[in-house]
Amino acid sequence: MDANIPPDAHTEILPILRTFGIQKSSPKGTTIHWIPDVDECIKPVLFTRFKSIDAAFESYKEYAKKGGFEVRKYAQGSNRHEISHKWFVCNKEGFLPEKKKDNTNTSSENGNDNEDGKKKQKRNRPSSRCGCEARICVRLTRDRQYELYVFEEKHNHSLVHPDDRHYLKSMRKLNYSDKTLLVKMSNRNIGPNVGYNILAEIHGGFDKVGAIPTDAKNFKRDFLACVGHSIARSGFRKKISKIIWTDRLDPAEFDEKWSSIVNEFHLEDNRWLSDMFELRHKWIPAYFRDTPLSGLMRTTSRSESENHMFGRLMNSDLTFVEFFSHFETAIQTQRFIQGKNDHDTRYTTPKTETTLSFEKEAIQIYTRNVFLNIVQKEMIAAVHSCYSIGAVYLDDSKTYTILDTDVRVKKFGCICCIWVHTKQSHHRRLLVVAKHLIHRCST
Repeated sequence: MDANIPPDAHTEILPILRTFGIQKSSPKGTTIHWIPDVDECIKPVLFTRFKSIDAAFESYKEYAKKGGFEVRKYAQGSNRHEISHKWFVCNKEGFLPEKKKDNTNTSSENGNDNEDGKKKQKRNRPSSRCGCEARICVRLTRDRQYELYVFEEKHNHSLVHPDDRHYLKSMRKLNYSDKTLLVKMSNRNIGPNVGYNILAEIHGGFDKVGAIPTDAKNFKRDFLACVGHSIARSGFRKKISKIIWTDRLDPAEFDEKWSSIVNEFHLEDNRWLSDMFELRHKWIPAYFRDTPLSGLMRTTSRSESENHMFGRLMNSDLTFVEFFSHFETAIQTQRFIQGKNDHDTRYTTPKTETTLSFEKEAIQIYTRNVFLNIVQKEMIAAVHSCYSIGAVYLDDSKTYTILDTDVRVKKFGCICCIWVHTKQSHHRRLLVVAKHLIHRCST
């Protein structure tokens, strides 16, 4: 499985919803709310006093951790350069503001043009906010302490199950020893993914580390930025990857950009790069643009990535006991990543980009990764690039003629060649258009 694609990106099976908390209904049964199921001794108590706002916030955070939710600081009032009262709310409070759309330029609606004139895609992060009103508020007293005078414990959402809480951001933090070990391993050319696996082995499990692989990657990124090496280490790889793993360049354009990048980083004498360039017609996608069925070459990437994942942990010299132990580690890694993706699907809601009703329906059908990385992109492409330009009635059926105005598609074909290369399968896109037409005709 590709290290950059979470396991559930290849499946449409939604995880089982785990509910937690004391569930109650309103007297008329019209609304449902959840109350954290915690010991009474850690619940906020009205008129409790704290020495500072930070002390009140830490107390509420501890209650939230036990109850299965996260909190954040909210509004405050001031009086003579002092904070007179402060609100702390559930992290799901409110709603994200609607994104402003420029109707005059729909082509750049999903991203900004970069220096090369290509659209820079923006990440569409799912939102966890659902208008929850659980909160506390403290106020400044005459003896300069802060008194808790508001406590709303009802949540309008299910609380996070104990088995999923180690994925919460508030529960994740690399300690000093783990950070030191990651730095030492980085000095020995051991990356953050392998380093994280070693930490999991030391602590006795992935859920015992107190962090996820992304935290290890972010720590290394920030550490390199502090010492000033991030640009030097990542600049070449980023630029060369852009021209290799794309099929929108023809061979002449690829050769020109390759030479420009190699010259920029003074790698003209690098023997390995020179050898790979001589073999470019055998592996660079730009050289397979017009080869029938060449787009299907990428279907082997899943098995190759699985081989890579297991290859990092195994070799031919292992004994059977060692092999079995390493295999178990690899499976545990996949299960942990799958668990994180299931957690994101359970407790977040993606932002909709269209007014189509079936986009909202798709959120309930697909996992977050499948929806954001495949389904939603196809819907947006269909809405902005595909139009019905005619219809023909044949007996009891109606055949539509669809025009795709996407200027990036230079050739139309159904031999799974060019269309597969564009990463926007015409099969899926036309299916989305068909659903859109059905929706329009039925309203």
